[in-house]
Amino acid sequence: MAWVAEAAAQPGGAALPVVVVSSNDPGAHVYADSTWLGNASRDVFTLPTGTHEVRVVSSAIAAWGVPSVRALVGRSDTLFVEAHFPYAYRLDATPLAAEVFLESASGRERMGRTPLVLTVDKPLAGTLQFERDGFATVELVPGEAFWNRHQAVMQPLAADAALHPGVRLDVERQRRRWIDYTALAVAAVGGGMAVHYKSKADKRFDVYSETGDPALRPGIERMDNRSAVALGAMQTGIGVFALRLVFGR
Repeated sequence: MAWVAEAAAQPGGAALPVVVVSSNDPGAHVYADSTWLGNASRDVFTLPTGTHEVRVVSSAIAAWGVPSVRALVGRSDTLFVEAHFPYAYRLDATPLAAEVFLESASGRERMGRTPLVLTVDKPLAGTLQFERDGFATVELVPGEAFWNRHQAVMQPLAADAALHPGVRLDVERQRRRWIDYTALAVAAVGGGMAVHYKSKADKRFDVYSETGDPALRPGIERMDNRSAVALGAMQTGIGVFALRLVFGR
């Protein structure tokens, strides 16, 4: 343990307590109360005098969605913290209430219905399939970060398009020019709102990264959810306009 003693030594001869962090996220942020000490890859940190709690926060962009690891500082000179983070997946679909399946080498497993949040011990392997009656299946490859968000924009099948007027892509009827204007307007407004809410979420996340205040997490998630809905609207508008161009007026 000579390396621990060396890290804790002070010029005056007194020793400060140290924390030894083991994490599956080398970029995770280590805090002594609200003071940032560095990234988990450093392994050993000297704790400031009077530290009450050590907190390890995931390096994920949306770290508010990944619970932090906390450990109280006791009387021991050395505190060992095991900070192994789960992998979180936020799955959304437009329209809502799509069934989600994971197709992998081990078979096909139902994950749930959107909107859906999954927490697993290791990254998902295979293909995520979003299914809903009357809509074409959407397949997405799951991410491998600690926080992953996937948005499936589902298009109605031609035979069922009349049953879903909210996202109807009717290419068999005579087109009207106002559809193009509406689609572009939806895309523009949706894009602007997505940027607006994402910016607000990022600012609140910056504050959360500095303070670790759990009261900020609901607001961050609310802004992030609004950004995702706006992004879905933008993608739908662009998709409608693109299909209009492909299939003609």
